[in-house]
Amino acid sequence: FPSHDIAGEDIRYHIETTVRQNEPRVNLLQVDVFSNQEKDSVTINVVFAILSTNQIQSLDVVLRRVR
Repeated sequence: FPSHDIAGEDIRYHIETTVRQNEPRVNLLQVDVFSNQEKDSVTINVVFAILSTNQIQSLDVVLRRVR
């Protein structure tokens, strides 16, 4: 997302903070937030490693505005 996208930065911060504080079984590796203003949506990609297996997982979530 563009550096001026405060909402994207806020989303990333809250996801990182929530995962680190509440999910001790994973190592958070990366959180990417992509804004698509044409579709009124935000795509979030979270990459993490499960500590017990060292397996890397990726989770994609799309948030869309409902009118």
